[in-house]
Amino acid sequence: MFKVGSWPTSDQKLLLQACLLSGLPAQEAWKKWTHRVDFDNADQVSHTLLPLVFRNPAFSGFQDPLLAKCQGIYRQTWVTNQLLWKKTLPFLTQLIEAGVDKIILLKGMAMIHRYYQDFGMRVVGDIDILIKKEQLPLVSPLLQNSGWRANVPRFDLHNLDHLNRWHALNLTHPKGMDLDLHWSFIQENGSQLDEAVIKDCIPMGPFYIPSPTHLLLQTCVHGVKYSPVPLIRWVVDAMTIFKRSGPEIHWEQLVELAKGARVCLPLSSALQLLTQEFDAPIPKEMVERLKEVPSTRLERLEYHCHLRGYRDTACWFRYCLNQGYGNVKSQLLHMHNYLTTSARLPTPWLIPFFGVYWVFKRIFRKLRAF
Repeated sequence: MFKVGSWPTSDQKLLLQACLLSGLPAQEAWKKWTHRVDFDNADQVSHTLLPLVFRNPAFSGFQDPLLAKCQGIYRQTWVTNQLLWKKTLPFLTQLIEAGVDKIILLKGMAMIHRYYQDFGMRVVGDIDILIKKEQLPLVSPLLQNSGWRANVPRFDLHNLDHLNRWHALNLTHPKGMDLDLHWSFIQENGSQLDEAVIKDCIPMGPFYIPSPTHLLLQTCVHGVKYSPVPLIRWVVDAMTIFKRSGPEIHWEQLVELAKGARVCLPLSSALQLLTQEFDAPIPKEMVERLKEVPSTRLERLEYHCHLRGYRDTACWFRYCLNQGYGNVKSQLLHMHNYLTTSARLPTPWLIPFFGVYWVFKRIFRKLRAF
């Protein structure tokens, strides 16, 4: 079902079990993993899970010198995350002072503040926040004045076509900060889902956290997509949500929101795999209902492209879904609009020139790699 690189290997499953299980089963999984994998040469994905092993109560009093190394990785993660949070916090405070009424923490920081409550347990590459789309004009001048720079050239937060094409903007700061500014909850840009997330978010100090139902949906849908470096920590995130907030998950709402955002295929696969591999407490009838939801050809094409790493093609199919371009003729007629917006060009007449530039840029990158 999943291309290699999109789902944990047999070794990684053992490490996930060491993170998630209790008592003797966790210890046995850890022993098997350390016998099969050279700890010092473990892959990057496994490395990000080691702090969770150290913090698993199953290893309290467990004698293994490798756990001391896990403790070192945990401490390093704690320091890195604390620095990132403390550097970014003043800017988030400025957004509140400028009139942004709800800043919703997403992904890693949401999990840390609501569930792990420990900056060392979850590796965070950047900070993701969600704000209302209509409040983006308040953010734009602050970004410029604070030194933040978009990693996407010629992106305009005031351009409605840009906002409808993308769901977030990655920003970097000279002081070593990374921020993902979301105006849509997930890449699939579901307005019904966005409204529900903002309405039901939970206060957490001056910020907000998505409800367990919404956070689970985002974790699963984002997690099953292909990545050159598989982000299998989503499995731990999802299982932690089940463990800490299982009774708070509204399964009926989850299914309806997935239908509205047309993400039943990835959500169904994620829940099915969590049930089969990690015995997640998911009502069987909900998985069956998601599997029975009819999907369009575009939804299936988008899903399979995401699984195989064809991200740009998947984005094109999602664009057609959102715009209602169901047949090939309408897709071809509107492709120039998509390409113009995707390349952030002022006119479609520049598409051929941009295409030539893009090809030469790719060739140059390949040559540099040799």
